[in-house]
Amino acid sequence: MRLLNIFTIAAFAIFVCGPLLSVLIFGYSKYAQKAPAWSTVNLSKLLEPDGKYRSTTAKNLVLNSPFSIMAIRAKSILDYRIFGFVNSSNVISGTGSWLFYKPQFDWQCDQGEMFETMLWHIEAMRVVARGANIDLRFSVSPDKSSVYADKLGGRAQSIAACKLQGSAKWRQIVRKVHSSVIDHWVALQESEYEAPLYYLTDTHWNELGQALALRQLILNFGGKDPGLPELGQKVETKRQTDMLRILRLAATEDAPEFPEFWSTKYKGKLIKNENTLILHDSFYHELRDKLLSIFENAEMIHVDQIDKNLIQRIASDTLERILVNSVERYFFDRLSSGALSWNSHFATMLINQNNKRSNCVYSRLPAAEMSVSNATLKGGSYHTKRDSQFSIRLPDRPGKTCFRARFETASTSDSEVFLPAHSKTTSSLYHPGYAVQFYPHKSQRRQISLVLPPEFSGRVLRFNPIHDANIIDHLNIEVGVVAN
Repeated sequence: MRLLNIFTIAAFAIFVCGPLLSVLIFGYSKYAQKAPAWSTVNLSKLLEPDGKYRSTTAKNLVLNSPFSIMAIRAKSILDYRIFGFVNSSNVISGTGSWLFYKPQFDWQCDQGEMFETMLWHIEAMRVVARGANIDLRFSVSPDKSSVYADKLGGRAQSIAACKLQGSAKWRQIVRKVHSSVIDHWVALQESEYEAPLYYLTDTHWNELGQALALRQLILNFGGKDPGLPELGQKVETKRQTDMLRILRLAATEDAPEFPEFWSTKYKGKLIKNENTLILHDSFYHELRDKLLSIFENAEMIHVDQIDKNLIQRIASDTLERILVNSVERYFFDRLSSGALSWNSHFATMLINQNNKRSNCVYSRLPAAEMSVSNATLKGGSYHTKRDSQFSIRLPDRPGKTCFRARFETASTSDSEVFLPAHSKTTSSLYHPGYAVQFYPHKSQRRQISLVLPPEFSGRVLRFNPIHDANIIDHLNIEVGVVAN
């Protein structure tokens, strides 16, 4: 019995220490991904009480050790090569040799209201950009499951139900609200190619899919149609795909390439040359060289790597065009609470550009000319209820118009300027999301400024200074026009 206990303890020690010992003896495997280098481990953060950094570092170390990778490879070989079906934490088999990335299915059902709000959010950001003479456009790279739902198979379809519902729903809303989003799914759906447009074992599109997306993009910017590659031009190559790497399998997939097409059709100016910023993720990273041949002098930055210093460096008076791309699975999260939300460095840059590129001439708007709801004026201060609103009519003059509000409040809620969606000849309609949000700084004093394109001349803005019940002091609202 004692011998059994010793054996059990030894086995447990090997199980616990095996991954660390295998790294110390052999180093990281060639299949390691995001493995923590010893030189980059922050020892002081390892000792922090919350343990988040410690847990993440330990997890990455263990998962990338030769010990763990050997175990993962053994299981993947059994599942993928012998039994023909994979269902890991990140990868699931579809029909035939098709593999799908499981995180793309992490959508809730019945998100139509959120989708519509975020699509209006995009249009509001474009209004702010136009006020700064910047052409801002958003594009979406579809998840493979949105293009090839018929390749999911029964098991993958069962866990993809909400994602497939959501994918169809937000595209339905795009048509309903006439959204400006460039959805590359449309170009892929219209394809006459019988060959796959995505790699079977990768999350990304292949060169046929790339060509369709780039052609759609060029035409959206009013450029010269480059056409599409012919299948007879293809050159067969091999690609080590991302999902095979996740499974730690030393395998490749056939990857047709079209070097003659790219070298001849993407030569010379395809669209008007303007100073361009491209914010992207992995799908446009795959197109990097091709995009830089289309958008000359463009700067490309990963959308999740935007910080304050980067924005200050790239936000210049000469910036004329911004193209924002996201893969579908992260698109709405980035808009609602991530790198493309109003509480982001990107939004701060847009608003700053909007404010500094126009010379506004203001005049104070008397209180009698404002329509106020859920707020009462007492002794020079406004006492607000929840969702206080001020309706502000902009000057009815040609050209850009301006809005500015200054006030003091102890409220910590954001301020919001809702934009009218209808023309000035019809009743104004305000949509959730079609608004510019301003997040407060530490000071109780706020100044909110906005320059609006000519189509808002004579229109009525709905201004929500704060959203909670509180007091607003020294409210000063001004409207004006941009001086020529």
